[in-house]
Amino acid sequence: MKRTNAVIAGILVGMLGMRLWPHASLAQRVPLSTAVWSADRELLRVTLASDDQYRLWTPLSQMSPALVEAFLLKEDRLVSIARSHG
Repeated sequence: MKRTNAVIAGILVGMLGMRLWPHASLAQRVPLSTAVWSADRELLRVTLASDDQYRLWTPLSQMSPALVEAFLLKEDRLVSIARSHG
């Protein structure tokens, strides 16, 4: 039991350390496309990112709450499937 607690504590400390370790933000680590907008906010052009993908950064606050909820539900479902088969 003590060994199990020590392993769990070690994992938690490791995860916390990785989370708090200084690193670049996701927006800086993932190649993004460039968007050109008109004065009236009409999209005029989108360029490919360096990995030949179209990818624009959208802050979470600008995403539909329904979309965020859908992603969370899908993630929860995948986690429960992995636990039942693991």
